[in-house]
Amino acid sequence: MNLKSAAKVLLFTGVTTAMGAGTYALRGHFGVGRHLAMAPAPSRNPASPVNVPGLPSAGPADSAYLPMVTAAVKKGRHLSAEDLAKFSGRIAHYLSFLGERPTDKETKDNLTRLMNSSTEFILCDDLEDWGCLQQPPRITPTTVWRRDAAEGLGVPQVVDEPFRVESFFTDQWDKDIAQFDPTHTVARVLGSKISSDARDSMAMALYGMDDLDGSMKPVHDAILERLHGGTKIRAVFDTQGPDAKSVGLPLVFSLLAPGWTGHGIMAPGTKPPKTNMDFQYSGTAQLAGELNQGAATDADVTGRLEWPDAAIMHNKFLVLQNGDALTVWSGTANVSETCMGTERNANMSVYVQNSAVAQAFLDEFQEMFTYRDPPFVDGSGKMVAADGSRGLPVGRFHHDKTPNTHRYFKFNDGTEVLVHFSPTDDAE
Repeated sequence: MNLKSAAKVLLFTGVTTAMGAGTYALRGHFGVGRHLAMAPAPSRNPASPVNVPGLPSAGPADSAYLPMVTAAVKKGRHLSAEDLAKFSGRIAHYLSFLGERPTDKETKDNLTRLMNSSTEFILCDDLEDWGCLQQPPRITPTTVWRRDAAEGLGVPQVVDEPFRVESFFTDQWDKDIAQFDPTHTVARVLGSKISSDARDSMAMALYGMDDLDGSMKPVHDAILERLHGGTKIRAVFDTQGPDAKSVGLPLVFSLLAPGWTGHGIMAPGTKPPKTNMDFQYSGTAQLAGELNQGAATDADVTGRLEWPDAAIMHNKFLVLQNGDALTVWSGTANVSETCMGTERNANMSVYVQNSAVAQAFLDEFQEMFTYRDPPFVDGSGKMVAADGSRGLPVGRFHHDKTPNTHRYFKFNDGTEVLVHFSPTDDAE
C-alpha cells in the first residue's frame, strides 16, 4: 500500500523490547518499550529540564530517583553541571513514570538498561523530531556491544517517490488447528514474493528455517525454484553452537566436504536430522547444503554461518532483486513453521518496495556475509578450519559489526523511515 498521509515508520531488527523480539513497522507517536504503549501526544515544553515528552508533568516523587540516576549518568562521563541536572531529572521522571519504587530491583535493572542504551527518546524535546533522535547520544551508552556510527548516517536520505509497504499478519494463530487453512498463510505470501521478485538475486539473513517439506514448503520450493532458475542466492544463518553430544571438539568449521563428515560441523549428530552443529530450526542445515551444492572453495560457499555464537543472530530479512528494483521482506516472524507456516504464533511481516531502504538491509547483510580478512581466529577451542588452523571463514556478527548503513529516509509523500540493526547502532 502507499501511505496516503504523512507517517513515521521505524524498522529495527534483531531487537528484544517490551514488545518482543524481531522487527517492527510502527506509525504515529511513539517512544520505546512501555512508553511506546502508553504515550499520549507528546508535550512540547523544551523549557522544562525534567518534563519528558508524552509523559505526565514531573512531580515531587521524581526526587526519590535522582541520587541513583545522577550517579549513574555521571559515572565515566564528562558533562556540564547544567546537562547533568537536566539529563538526570528527565531520566528520574521516566523511571518514576514506570511505577516501580526506587529501591525495587526492577528500577535498578531499568536504569542499567537505560545507561546501556541511547536515551535520546527521553532527552529530545519532541519525539516527532527524528533528527534529534538520530544525533550521537548525549549520554554515551556503556554497553560493550555499541559502536559509534559512521559520520552522516543520521542525515536523512531524500527519496523522490512515495513509501510503498505491504503488511501481513498471522491471523490464524487463535484458531483451532482443525479450522486452520493452509492455503492462506504468510508462508505462501513469502513464497510468492520470492518467485516473482527475486529474479536476479536474493540475500537472506535468517535465524533459521524448518518444516521444509510441510508448512514451509511454499517458501522452500520458491527458494529452490529461483536457485535452479539462475538467481544468485546468498544467506547467513544463526548457529546454536556445537551439539553437546557431538563427536568431540574441536569441530571442523567448513561448509565444504570436510564439514559433512566425521568431526565436521555438518556431519550427522546424535539425533538426525541434527548435525554436530546445533541450529534453532531443524531445516537450516539442509537449506545451507542445498545452497552450497557444487561449491569448490570457501569463497564459493553462499549459505554461510554465524560464528562465534556468543549471542543469537536473530535477523529474519530477505532482500530481493528483480532488474534494478530492490525490495525487502522483514518482520517479527521467523521463516519457520510456527511463525508463518502454521501461524501458531502471532506475528507480522512487512514487504518494503523501495530500493533505498532495501539497500540498507543489503549493506547489513554484506557485512555478515563477507569473510573477514585476515580470517577470524577462534580462541574457544571449539572450531578449527579445514586445514587445521584456527582462522575461520566467517563474516562479522554481533558486536563485531559496525553501524555503517543509512538509517533515516524521507519520502516525497511526507513519510519518514528509520532503519536500525542491533546490537551496535542504538536500535534501543
